Amino acid sequence: AAPPGADGAADAQVAQSALAAVLAFARARQAPPAKFAEWLGLACAPRLESFSGRELALLARSLALCAPGEASLLAAVHASALRRAEAGGLGQLEMLDVCWALALAASSEPLRTSRSAAAIVDSGVPVASLMLRGFVRKSSLMAMLARTADPADCTRAQLVDTIWAFKTSAHPSAPALLERALPAVHAAAAAMAPHELACVLYAYAAVGVPGAVGLFRSLAPQPPTSPTRGRAARGRTSAELQAEAEAYAQQAAALAAAPTSEFALARFRPIALSHIAVAFAVADPDSPETRALVGRVADAAAAQLGALNVHDASGLVWALAKVGVPHAQLLAGVAERAARMLPAGAEAAGSGAHG
Repeated sequence: AAPPGADGAADAQVAQSALAAVLAFARARQAPPAKFAEWLGLACAPRLESFSGRELALLARSLALCAPGEASLLAAVHASALRRAEAGGLGQLEMLDVCWALALAASSEPLRTSRSAAAIVDSGVPVASLMLRGFVRKSSLMAMLARTADPADCTRAQLVDTIWAFKTSAHPSAPALLERALPAVHAAAAAMAPHELACVLYAYAAVGVPGAVGLFRSLAPQPPTSPTRGRAARGRTSAELQAEAEAYAQQAAALAAAPTSEFALARFRPIALSHIAVAFAVADPDSPETRALVGRVADAAAAQLGALNVHDASGLVWALAKVGVPHAQLLAGVAERAARMLPAGAEAAGSGAHG
């Protein structure tokens, strides 16, 4: 791409061509060739001011999906978005889209803190991507969004994206923002899709929002206590038995309507089941609501045993152990699948070592 010049129309055409191309790669979830990525930086970075706010947000989201390693260009997009936001020229939705994209791009390269920086570089992870993580944690744009966003005005999808972005970026403003979003989450939770609910609850558990315990318990009501029957009912008045039966019916109805009921959890994919079990086990491990919830999640996961991957299974097993809920069917199924994954002879060798 030629350097930007006096011909504004030509610059705008180059910028629009670059945006159309990166959108195509993002829709296809396909990484662009290295030469294209190099051209993209030359075409876009000097011409970002020619993009509208919506186009800038689209560019950021597209880069995060297909070229998350383009940290220099993402940082330039962030700088342009911040200038516009400070001047009042960038809307809340565009700010959220840019912040979401930065969080996604920063999380897309798996970083293990136990590995040395030299080992990470040798493994092929771009140094620029590692730098993006620290950059996002200090993002002034995210700080501004945290101050100005009103969770009550967000759509359900925007609320989920906001919570996910701040949790994933580990931004210092995340705890206060998630605390402020609690009423909106309470109101929207029943309408959330399974993956949205699991994402939000996992974020609250990971960030450690103190006021979130009430949210978790409201989404996982305890199973009702069966009303007194037979000999145990002797000596009870009919009014007492009637009140007990009505209370049971109300509790059963509340559980059936909850987004974590047995019937609702049957629609959850394994990754959502794992996330929701871990979230409850972290946020509220000692409550009877959590123990009942994790038991229901284990029932749902046991019915999808063949679809569990290693990460989902390990999360579920950890949650069962954390809250002290035995589930023989799920544990036996996970153990059997794990044994099949061992190299030939490894199981026998392991047994002999302990024998």
